[in-house]
Amino acid sequence: MRILKTLVPSEALAIGPAFVIERSGGGKAEVACREPGPSRAGIDEGADGLSEAFATVARQLAELSESHDVFAAHLEILEDPLLRETIDEFVGEGCDVPTAVRRTSATLAAQFADIDDEYLRARADDVRDVCRRLLDCLQGTTDNAFEHLLKGCVVVADELFPSDTAMIDMSMPIGFLTAKGSRTSHVCIIARQHGIATMTGVEGAHRLIRTGDMLILDGKGGQVVVNPDGPTLDEYTKRVGRQLPSPSVAGQLA
Repeated sequence: MRILKTLVPSEALAIGPAFVIERSGGGKAEVACREPGPSRAGIDEGADGLSEAFATVARQLAELSESHDVFAAHLEILEDPLLRETIDEFVGEGCDVPTAVRRTSATLAAQFADIDDEYLRARADDVRDVCRRLLDCLQGTTDNAFEHLLKGCVVVADELFPSDTAMIDMSMPIGFLTAKGSRTSHVCIIARQHGIATMTGVEGAHRLIRTGDMLILDGKGGQVVVNPDGPTLDEYTKRVGRQLPSPSVAGQLA
């Protein structure tokens, strides 16, 4: 049995097997721009691909916004001239387009991260999510990491984005567990609407937990119990059972 701690309190209470999401790259925002700068032909080709990516993401977000306001806000971020202008500036400095998008993501997200207001600070995730969509279009990434979720599982990841929720069958997970994020993130808002228990700020969760590990999410206690012993599992099963109709696998988010 292992216990992981969080400093982000919540009302989460859930028991279920872990389903760990491993991201497949995308690179780091700190990647340096190449030297010398791109050729004129390279700039034009990159600009064409970027414009196509912007158009594709705009269509995706417009469709998703019909079901949730979060994506309408993402569409506003995408259509803000500052986003394209910042990407173009990095391209002009010698970055290829994907690297320019990554650096733009880091730059703009950092501006939100410095804001004192918790809700506005959480919008850094939205900027990074929009840029991640652009990168997926540019790189032809179409894999759905959530395609094989098991009923009653706890999704474990470094972080989750609103765009992830568009790929998740919300009837499957009973919990989300992330290393990064805040109570005011849009993912937490969406999870709350679906009654999915959510814990954030559990450092290293996606590295320390393996798919199939049995997890207990105890938000009030500020801890995650990994592979609990029999008495601990029995204790929490009774606590969950008193609140929800399913005593074996259940979750709650107040």
